[in-house]
Amino acid sequence: MKRWLFCLLALWLCGVVFVGVAQQVPRVVQPEDARYSAVDRASLDEAIQALERVLRDAALASQRTLGRDGWDRAAFAAFTAGSLERLGYETAIVRAEDDSPTSRVWVLVGIDLGSATAWIPVEPVTDPTRRQMRLGAIAFDGSGPRYDAQYVGYDALVELPENAPPIAKIRPPARNILQMDAAWFGHTSVDPDGEIVLYEWTFPGAEPVITAASSVWFAFETTGTYTVGLTVTDRRGAQASTSVTVDVVEDLDCGCH
Repeated sequence: MKRWLFCLLALWLCGVVFVGVAQQVPRVVQPEDARYSAVDRASLDEAIQALERVLRDAALASQRTLGRDGWDRAAFAAFTAGSLERLGYETAIVRAEDDSPTSRVWVLVGIDLGSATAWIPVEPVTDPTRRQMRLGAIAFDGSGPRYDAQYVGYDALVELPENAPPIAKIRPPARNILQMDAAWFGHTSVDPDGEIVLYEWTFPGAEPVITAASSVWFAFETTGTYTVGLTVTDRRGAQASTSVTVDVVEDLDCGCH
């Protein structure tokens, strides 16, 4: 009798566990679905607008191309998901069951509405004719606030290995002379399990410089002591930052005293 009760209890617990796991699987529901209350729908509309602004931010884009000399769609999705997670979004990468090189892989972005999580399908922008200058686009079908049907369902979740963040390092010029261009290098920065995609330099009094190249040129307009910063981004969207302090001197100052 005790053994029978124990088995029933074990089966019940397993059922609870399986139900709990199933509830965690992302499910896309159309924005106008009746299951959303008016309050939820208003919150979702606001979240969609905020997400669209983030996706259009060129400063977040990988600047990579699609194709033989660039990334495949899975790599774009990994970068988009990682970048959004870094900004505080919940994400999942999903795919359609297709073994062809052009198989669809996209990102689901979770929005907490309090009573439920709304999942928004985002297709990474992968135009083969140009560099990617945005993180992606919400997969609307073009007929109002409805998602494209091919991005509502999916066949499998894509599981990625844990990502090790990059390490940022700066090699400054030997001397920084007033109003003279000098090269700044970030090539000693490393990513333990991948590659560094972007280098973002911050110089005093200037707009940030975001580039796929590991070096930039810069000229200081006034003498003094300044801090220069570098943030590097890896192919999964993880970042690391560092900075150095340098003295900017007159050309006639040999620095020998």
